[in-house]
Amino acid sequence: MKVNIFRTLKDIDKELWNSIIKKNNISKSYDFLLSVEQSLNIENEYWYVMFWKNQELVAHTCIFTHYTKLEEVTDVFISIGLLNKIRKYHKNFLKLKLLGCGTPVATCSNVLTIKEEGFIEEVLSELNMILLDIGKKQKVASIMIRDFIGNHHKIGKQFLHYGYKEIESLPTSFVKIKWDNFEDYINSFKSKTKVKMRRNIKRFHSDELEAKLIEDFSPYVEAMNKLYKNVYKKAENKFEKLNEDFFTQINNNLDNTSKAILVFKGEEIVGIELIVEDEDYLRPLYVGLDYDFNEQYRLYFNMIYLIVKTGIERKKDYVELGQTCYLPKIKAGAYVEKMYMYIRFRNNLVNKLFGNSFYKMFKNFAYESAE
Repeated sequence: MKVNIFRTLKDIDKELWNSIIKKNNISKSYDFLLSVEQSLNIENEYWYVMFWKNQELVAHTCIFTHYTKLEEVTDVFISIGLLNKIRKYHKNFLKLKLLGCGTPVATCSNVLTIKEEGFIEEVLSELNMILLDIGKKQKVASIMIRDFIGNHHKIGKQFLHYGYKEIESLPTSFVKIKWDNFEDYINSFKSKTKVKMRRNIKRFHSDELEAKLIEDFSPYVEAMNKLYKNVYKKAENKFEKLNEDFFTQINNNLDNTSKAILVFKGEEIVGIELIVEDEDYLRPLYVGLDYDFNEQYRLYFNMIYLIVKTGIERKKDYVELGQTCYLPKIKAGAYVEKMYMYIRFRNNLVNKLFGNSFYKMFKNFAYESAE
């Protein structure tokens, strides 16, 4: 098997990269990954690996470096105030430098594309050696391969043969679209839930709020980024921290498949949802809220309703509502599906001696039940 490694996606032919990607995998697409690379390139470095067999492209993936704050991935008590003071002078103090296979943006899917099942074993063997080699050169503490869900879980499990440990990540959530219109969706719930949903919707429509589906949201990226940061600051489980340029790049590179749901109060934007769409899936990526109006208008609940409504209107099979805040999503008809990632120390000896202790440090994430 022949392998090519590139440091930027711009050195790869777009049609060639996309040629082995099946439908409903927009997070693996050239345009999506290019948007990530172009906007999140200050702390992150990237490698794009292409696997060839008999001069045929049979697989590809993305590798990246990422700094993770220790306090965000463990339950060990650490004084945040003290850490912030130290990091003014030593910015990477108690930060783990990780090598990831995937993307620094949480997409609830892996970006390992393998054309046919018969190539899996050989590709994973080559990929493991590449990860260890890059990890050594980058002096990373550990290697992480994310995120495996559904049928892809059996592929992820094969990394156990190479010394990785399986960790259950935060699950994702889906709404299966089975209604012809939004009113049918509301009426599908039990009476008590239906009353609450209509009450939330009434509060949303009780004033001059207006929701719009925007295809070219370039004029609004500053406001979108500001509202996204509001949610990021309040989040208990923080993932990547985006910037304004991410919204710009998504708008520019995925012009036919990216959109934004914007909620206006007069001229002011008080709620946003960045969405991308596959052939059968609508995928909201990031929400943003003005918390001054959240309770008054039940903004978060209504953003979920708007996403489902958009999925119905655009004839999708599923809306993926993603990770965290599970209870409101379940109450809106979502089901939850587990996701897994695989992680190991780069050094084989350290991995054998301390691997199990290290993995136990990671939070045992749980989600609220629907009950």
